Amino acid sequence: MSAPQKSAYNTARKTIQAIFTLVELLVVIVVIAILAGMLLPALGQAREKGKGINCINNLKQIGTASMQYLTDFAYHMPGYSTYSMTGACLMWIGRRNDERYVDLKEGVIAPYIGKNPEVLVCPGWRGEVDSDHQYYKGTGYGYSIYGAGSQEYFGPDASYSANTGAGWKDGIAKNPSRIVAFADAIGTGSSKGLGTTFLYAPLKVQDGEEKDTAADHSNNMHFRHNRQAGVLWLDGHVTSEGISFPGSDADPWYMENNVGNIGAKDNNLLYKPYPTAGGVDSYE
Repeated sequence: MSAPQKSAYNTARKTIQAIFTLVELLVVIVVIAILAGMLLPALGQAREKGKGINCINNLKQIGTASMQYLTDFAYHMPGYSTYSMTGACLMWIGRRNDERYVDLKEGVIAPYIGKNPEVLVCPGWRGEVDSDHQYYKGTGYGYSIYGAGSQEYFGPDASYSANTGAGWKDGIAKNPSRIVAFADAIGTGSSKGLGTTFLYAPLKVQDGEEKDTAADHSNNMHFRHNRQAGVLWLDGHVTSEGISFPGSDADPWYMENNVGNIGAKDNNLLYKPYPTAGGVDSYE
């Protein structure tokens, strides 16, 4: 083989080798991209599952704190708030200022939480926090405003916990293992997507009677953990529950963001002290 032939041969061989090397590199990149596309959703689900487990643990601590409060305050559950619709007030979860930021270190159950107020924040919550680590409107957990956190079911003489300073008395509930006390929650209506400290039942309760209610004051349980919500029941046990129905059939935001409730639609059985409370018989 002559020198020019050898040179042409070597050049062609190097070109072929370079082409194969480039093809191999592209194949590796494609394989990595495919694997990443397969693994990233699984990793995201695993991450959310971990947040859900931490959320369950937080709710258990909230339940323990509530039981400790109960033994110190005439066997009443905490009231949801010394309520002010627009301004500063003391809430079960913290003290809210006029700008609606909530300081978790000063809430009704704060003395029973210890030195870790972050247990009052759902790990999956992405709400606004200011420089003093105060949360705007809430932390992703809501307390049953018409149920265990108030006296609404017991008539006009005990209308709001703002007047009574207490939630339900121990023993008033006939089936506490099937009554929701706290759960993952999110703001609706004018506060859509923002924080809240309240958990709304399907029906509003006022002066001891159940009434129809607008979507912005009902069904705001947030199923943020892979379409599951952490629920603390009145007897202290915690479960992870799937959504039963969206908060509104007319507004797609509820379905898109997994916001709704558990149990039967237009029925407060899971939020009332006994089936006949509120002037309406409820059955499972």
